[in-house]
Amino acid sequence: MDKEKKVEEKKKCEGGCSWKCPHMKKGVKMAIIVAVILVIGSLAYYCRGFFVVATVDGYPIGRLAVMQEAEKQVGKATLDNLILKRIVLNETARKGIRVSDEEVNSEMTKIEGMVKEQGGTLEQALSAQGITRADLVDQVILQKKVEKLLSSKPAVTDEEVKAYISANKISIPKGKDAEYLAQTKAQMEQQKLQQAIQNLVTSLKENAKVRYIVTY
Repeated sequence: MDKEKKVEEKKKCEGGCSWKCPHMKKGVKMAIIVAVILVIGSLAYYCRGFFVVATVDGYPIGRLAVMQEAEKQVGKATLDNLILKRIVLNETARKGIRVSDEEVNSEMTKIEGMVKEQGGTLEQALSAQGITRADLVDQVILQKKVEKLLSSKPAVTDEEVKAYISANKISIPKGKDAEYLAQTKAQMEQQKLQQAIQNLVTSLKENAKVRYIVTY
């Protein structure tokens, strides 16, 4: 009877032994244990940056410590920016406001042209600010959405431009009147636009239901 039982168990093992199977050889178990240890070790090595960001004389500095310190220094400003962004996105979604790829590409081309005029490249400018091209695209989209939330863009008259130039005693080179007037007008329009955007965002924030879970 015992002999028949052993034969039956052997047949089951041929279909694949389990970890606790008494028929599994010690050498096979050891090989599996070593393989698991190697896999865990490899994962720990390649993912070490998720836990430790630097070492000083052998003492580790953890990613969590960096995040906590960063929160202390810029946590409030970062949270405020994220809140304002979410408020704007919620409002534009509610009103069905979208920004097309053509609008984004046009603005990106304009930005690249401005950077090139200053003797640099967009990649260099982005690297200096510590942001990526994708980050800039997100900023452009957000800016365009905010502009579309305005009922109308603020205008600047030629009389306002001339009064500004006179009040600030801006010297215009001979023959450059039209060029300087156009540049000054564009700058004044941009300033008015940013002020209008700031007023709009402030108004949206006052009417939004913001509940702080963590304060900085």
